[in-house]
Amino acid sequence: MKNYVIRRLLQIIPVFLGILFILFFIIDKAPGSIVSNIMDPTMTPELKAALLEKLDPNLPFYQKFWNWLVQAAHGNFGYSSKHFKPVIDVIGENIGVTFALSLTALIIAMMIGIPAGIISATKQYSAIDNFLTVFSLLGLALPTFFAGLLMLKVFAVELKWFPTFGFISSTNINADFWTKLGDHAYHLVLPACVLGLAETASFMRYTRSSMLEVIRS
Repeated sequence: MKNYVIRRLLQIIPVFLGILFILFFIIDKAPGSIVSNIMDPTMTPELKAALLEKLDPNLPFYQKFWNWLVQAAHGNFGYSSKHFKPVIDVIGENIGVTFALSLTALIIAMMIGIPAGIISATKQYSAIDNFLTVFSLLGLALPTFFAGLLMLKVFAVELKWFPTFGFISSTNINADFWTKLGDHAYHLVLPACVLGLAETASFMRYTRSSMLEVIRS
């Protein structure tokens, strides 16, 4: 088991490097100059010259990719063309919300998926088992972006049960800690449910399969 885990972890490295290579290639070969695309109109001529010297668009592709890898290993992921600031700063600003969303989605998936899998196994071939099986298959097959748009349309736009965007209401920016915490949780519910849909289905299928093995043994 230990060797299997180590082998699988080692297999991640070439896959990860391959993905980085493909993404870097697409961005590098995109129409227009990547240097001009990331330049902030408010930059001073000196700063623009320094950026041009640092990026040097005339370098061979392999050299640019290697330079980026070395910089990334030191925590420098480049400059954001959308936010006009270092990528690491953009990540730092949003990592907290991302972690909260992922953790909430995982908790929701476990709270729903595991009990549903147990019920489905103990009620095998019943109406509720058939319903949960169809639900799990839909959860695995439905693209997350489509499920997100669908739930946003129904629960946020039509029913107005949840907000359509943001992590806190503008009226609660200066509120006390507990009010802010509750508002954050309220904003997390809908996106966490969307993100946890496939995970819920996975937990349900795995739990059902494991339970049936135990029951039949």
